[in-house]
Amino acid sequence: MFPPGVLGYIKSMVAQSLTARCDIAERVVTKTGAGIPSHVWVDVASNVPCRIIEPRTKSATESERFANQDVIEEPYRLIVAADVVLNVDARITVDGVRYYVTALDTQLTDRVYRSCSIQWKRGSDGE
Repeated sequence: MFPPGVLGYIKSMVAQSLTARCDIAERVVTKTGAGIPSHVWVDVASNVPCRIIEPRTKSATESERFANQDVIEEPYRLIVAADVVLNVDARITVDGVRYYVTALDTQLTDRVYRSCSIQWKRGSDGE
């Protein structure tokens, strides 16, 4: 699909834009001695180059129009290198802020980078 060398060049350009660092943890479900399900977070990758793309901010007109209505918050987007493994429900920590993977973007750009939707949960660390 790409001429030789072009994919490598595109990946190197993407790598330059990954200016933040994140830690990735997966939830592992175990059972207590009483047989009650419990979970722990297991770190699977640390200091991973990444980029978080924030949702666009609403203009004053949009905010006024929706001020009295329930609004679903738009998810953030996480970009990492193509060889980084991401799973739904993974916990991503960037600069001490925890996000949770809510959806994976597949078959769009997987040869160049991986991306997913992440959500910041106010007042919750997901545990």
